[in-house]
Amino acid sequence: MKTTGIVSTIFFVVTVSLAILGLSTQFALRAPVTYSFHFNDSQSIQKTGHDVEISEMAGAIGIYLSRPGAGKFQVYEKNGEYRDPVFSRKDQGIMKKFRRALNMELAAVLCITALAALLFAFMSREELREWRFLASVAAIPSAGVMIVIRGILAGSGPVQSALYRVFIGIQPGKKDTLYLLMGTGFAKAYEIFSIGAAIVLLMLFSYGVFRSRLQKKRIFY
Repeated sequence: MKTTGIVSTIFFVVTVSLAILGLSTQFALRAPVTYSFHFNDSQSIQKTGHDVEISEMAGAIGIYLSRPGAGKFQVYEKNGEYRDPVFSRKDQGIMKKFRRALNMELAAVLCITALAALLFAFMSREELREWRFLASVAAIPSAGVMIVIRGILAGSGPVQSALYRVFIGIQPGKKDTLYLLMGTGFAKAYEIFSIGAAIVLLMLFSYGVFRSRLQKKRIFY
């Protein structure tokens, strides 16, 4: 039983930590608020020369990345009686691949989260409950360390370039609208919102762990 407890603890710590990281990344990269912050902070919309509101641009990105079955990514600016498209076909191709990569990560994150839930249920047996508590406590600093490591890697240019080549692979032009919008400075917005979301998830998890423990002890007095 000791071996079972140790193995279950290791897997539970790893899956919980990865689930928190993955879910917080999904939130940060799909939420319009992340892009609104970036556009306000970098003033990148002005650099494109297009007359589009920040809320409209951020909302369009968030909807495209979050809504299943969304069509081609596009935002329009008013030009008298006409509406001119802002993004080129290359920009649309990049966004399509980015959404596909996000969806693939989401599928993996949901599987990891489900595995963590199954491990929690498995460790709820009487003989493994103490191991479950120890595993839950150990998952808190483990997730915290992973959050710090992710923050460091997210700000690394070589890491960003490597991930882009693997998951996107389309070389953007330096004058393309999407590059002007997102090419520099977005890592800052991502780090702020992904770390914030991870901390919230970690606090909720910690609250659940210790609240459950305290309630168990109060049964006897």
